[in-house]
Amino acid sequence: MMIFGTRLFFRDPAIFRDAEQTGGTANTSLVFHNKKLMALVESSYPTGLRMSPDGRIDTLGVEDFDGNLHQPFTAHPKIDPVTNELLFFGYRIQPKKDEPLVEYGVISPDGKIVRTIDTGVDRPLMMHDFSITESYSCFYDLPLLFTPQNLATGGAAFTFMAEKGARIGVLPRHATSKNEMKWFEVAPCSVFHTANAFEDVDENSNMIITLHACRFPKIKLFDLVDVADEEENQLYEWKLNLNTGEVTEGILCPVFGEFPVVNPKLQGRKYRYVWLARFYKADRTTPRFDGVMKVDTVERRLVSTIEYGAGKFGGECSFVPKKGAQSEDDGYLVGIVHDESTVNTQFYIMDSLDMNVLCRVQLSARVPYGFHGIWVDDSVDPLQSKL
Repeated sequence: MMIFGTRLFFRDPAIFRDAEQTGGTANTSLVFHNKKLMALVESSYPTGLRMSPDGRIDTLGVEDFDGNLHQPFTAHPKIDPVTNELLFFGYRIQPKKDEPLVEYGVISPDGKIVRTIDTGVDRPLMMHDFSITESYSCFYDLPLLFTPQNLATGGAAFTFMAEKGARIGVLPRHATSKNEMKWFEVAPCSVFHTANAFEDVDENSNMIITLHACRFPKIKLFDLVDVADEEENQLYEWKLNLNTGEVTEGILCPVFGEFPVVNPKLQGRKYRYVWLARFYKADRTTPRFDGVMKVDTVERRLVSTIEYGAGKFGGECSFVPKKGAQSEDDGYLVGIVHDESTVNTQFYIMDSLDMNVLCRVQLSARVPYGFHGIWVDDSVDPLQSKL
């Protein structure tokens, strides 16, 4: 089962204020955990959904985890493939007195909130995604900051301000205090979507956290592609030494892409391959994606690209491991591709190992660009999802 949500534009801060304790627009992404299918938007609580046998999607209502959720819920929570914990965070831009700006939480495999804590972030910002490793959760305190004064002149509610600095925080997964966070100063940048992260011990017995994400050196929120070559979004790497505080950072692979996905069985673990939607560079007036790229993070190179063809554009793909897979990249990429010349939308099934199109399924309706999607295997029976 493939389900998609829509993107959210951040022009009205009232979206955060008025919808925080509701399901809000619930239009950015989805997650399936503990037999619950939830639609997500980072300004609000999750919204529970149920799939009917005839394909109908029913709205069940706001998911507040038995009354224990008291903060917005990210559109990009992470499921640990080994422990089946659901890790999440939420940020506020206009908090009430004593409310943290950014809170982090852990949900047990049976759907109970174990704890939430203040991360110590001290400025109102957009934090769309985060990273996890086997033992840590990592937060991107980057200078895409809330600037309500811009709204009066028709500008965006968030502005990139490099002079305000940037840092990445590393917190033990089951920390009980913000004082356990270790902060690392990094070069100013903006990140919408992370690829993966993992921990390792170097030859000097230092704990190293490696993070990979799609990184903009600077950003205008509504001009993502109309930029100079040196300002393009690139797949980027940070290495954080928890023992010495040293940071090593740089471009992992010079590919202009977004919506990175990895084999979900390796979320938070050492991995090799990532797949990204390729930005369409021939026309920079609107962000569009004309193919999907496969990158080898060990050899730091572009392996191959599936090009959709003239006038055809897609978005994020989901990685589906093959049953009996023989390697990390042995699976399928599934996603939506729209042909602007014929106004037809197709569901693509692609081989993630050899990078070719296996099947195209004609859809009866146009699916807009900009969707996040998830794949739910029939073994978990999404028809039984409930609040």
